Amino acid sequence: MRLRTLALLAAFLLPLPMMADTTYYYTGTDFGVVTGSYTTSDSINGWFSVASPLPANLNNAGGLDDITSEVTAFSFSDGVQTLTNSTPGVQSQFAVVTDNNADIYAWLFGAFIKDAGGNTIDEIASTGLPPSAEEYAFINYANDEGITFTSGTWSSSSSSVTPEPSSLILLLTGMSGIAGVVRRKLSRA
Repeated sequence: MRLRTLALLAAFLLPLPMMADTTYYYTGTDFGVVTGSYTTSDSINGWFSVASPLPANLNNAGGLDDITSEVTAFSFSDGVQTLTNSTPGVQSQFAVVTDNNADIYAWLFGAFIKDAGGNTIDEIASTGLPPSAEEYAFINYANDEGITFTSGTWSSSSSSVTPEPSSLILLLTGMSGIAGVVRRKLSRA
């Protein structure tokens, strides 16, 4: 009886670590208007990850839905700088709308660093609000700027976390050992 209980418990626990992270990739178009350090060969490119895929038809009463708290990691570059979730002092905001296929249709992304006075000193931002989509990128909020009026593209991929073979072998060996001990105790009783 205990052996069956142990087997049933293992059947429920083994699938638990198999959750998927979803990463959304953005490929921007080259800037058409630039100042400062930017060139017309620069563009916004990057990615963000969430613990589970974004649902279809996600919107907030017809507007962008703030998903900032769901983003587990990100990295965006504008050709001059790269801001990530591990950049010291970086703050971020993510808001999206998804279509019937759960593809990102409209978005607002901003990663920025503020000085002690609360002034923005570094920023990478991308806004796509169809039918016209504008993107902005800033390295110095007042002087350096890259702008394009053509929307980029989004893609996504999911990666499932699967246990490595040695971990499974170790788990199964341990369970076999426990089953042997239980079986031996039951035969003595």
